[in-house]
Amino acid sequence: MMVYCAAALTDRGREPVLGVLVRDSDGEVLGCCSQTLETILSIKAAHLLAFQKGIQFEVDCGFLLNVFEMDDAEVIDWINSGSHLDSEVGVILMEITSLTEVTHGQLFRNTSKSANKAAQVLSNYALGLTHDEFWLEDFSICIDKVIASEKPR
Repeated sequence: MMVYCAAALTDRGREPVLGVLVRDSDGEVLGCCSQTLETILSIKAAHLLAFQKGIQFEVDCGFLLNVFEMDDAEVIDWINSGSHLDSEVGVILMEITSLTEVTHGQLFRNTSKSANKAAQVLSNYALGLTHDEFWLEDFSICIDKVIASEKPR
């Protein structure tokens, strides 16, 4: 299973918006979500929160042993190396570590922006939401074209 995570910051106050997409080994969408958070963060902290929320989403849905991907190599390195625990994002990194221990670990790796397109669209979709949205065995119409373009012909 693959979990793609993305984050963006709103123009109105730098609040983070998140997108998470879960696919099975055949590339079929198992679930996804778009979320907004009411806090002010840096983009790096928002990326870490996308992973944290992605892990929590997979736990809540019963998906285990996943590969998490994002197009931010620096954040991936922080998670994999256990560094930056004493920084402003240390609490989020510790929460990710705690969640991965509960779920018996995940693999975190960097990916290209084009491979993470659906999660990016989901995070941008959250910019216009007044509440969080979740889909299981389905996906938002906002990523319909992205999903269709990724299907083998």
